[in-house]
Amino acid sequence: MLFLCSTYVANLAAFLTRRSMEGSVTTIDGAIARGWTICAHHVFKTKLPLAWPTAKFLFSESDNDFHGLLDDYTAGKCKALAIGWEDTSMDRSFLDKICKRQLVYTESMFFETPMGFPIRQGLAAGCKRLVS
Repeated sequence: MLFLCSTYVANLAAFLTRRSMEGSVTTIDGAIARGWTICAHHVFKTKLPLAWPTAKFLFSESDNDFHGLLDDYTAGKCKALAIGWEDTSMDRSFLDKICKRQLVYTESMFFETPMGFPIRQGLAAGCKRLVS
């Protein structure tokens, strides 16, 4: 299973789960309830345990970024992955590896990081229409 984490304004998050797995888990709550270890990037080491204190996380220190997380999953170190779709969607080789492992994305919220940016008052109304 793969949880997706994202850190942009709308912060859409999702899961990956093995298609053929009976009784698949499609939420973080389901993974926690089953006692699954979740592989996550080390940059989330402080945020994820605060958001999900009862979850078991393995924070990869691999220099191979998200490919390293997938290697940890393949090695059986975890049953779920926490990654960002925005971080991986343009990496064709990573997506190929996900497909070979029969993992699929779901639309479950994992966590969010609200963000803001300064804008001149005269542009605020037009910008609001763009992001709504």
